Amino acid sequence: MNICDTSPVTYAVNYIGNGQTGGISPVPQTKIPGTALIISNNIGALTRIGYTFAGWNTAADGSGTNYAPGASYTADVSVTFFAKWVPIPPPLVTYTITFDSQDATITATPSSKIVTTPATTVVTLPIVPVKTGFTFAGWYTAVNGGGTAFTATTPVTASTTVYAKWVPIVLE
Repeated sequence: MNICDTSPVTYAVNYIGNGQTGGISPVPQTKIPGTALIISNNIGALTRIGYTFAGWNTAADGSGTNYAPGASYTADVSVTFFAKWVPIPPPLVTYTITFDSQDATITATPSSKIVTTPATTVVTLPIVPVKTGFTFAGWYTAVNGGGTAFTATTPVTASTTVYAKWVPIVLE
């Protein structure tokens, strides 16, 4: 007796949340040979803390083939799509460094500099101020040249004011 299985061949299409912290993966789909399957959108509202959903990939680590939600899948093979997650970049933080020329005859230019993360330094200092009868001796974190020196490579972690240090010119 010859028994023939007449059920059509189909392929399984599965979706994995891949580390999601909320939502649910789309239900599996059945791919019929020779016809395009529309890849599921993020209908289960998958979320992952610190990440944005960026479509689907055929490998959990994202090294496979990327597919956009709503794209056509035409291969006649079973496949598992893994949610692809892109890290959300940290918000930009801006700090202002104000250069107080301390009664200079000609003040520093510019009088302030902006540092926006991910930058961590001012990179370059302003044109030094000039004060009649004094020599400019650098920028410092306290009035009259007290505190610690501030240079172009000093790490900036907050808005602050730095002060010109002046050394009197001694005539002999």
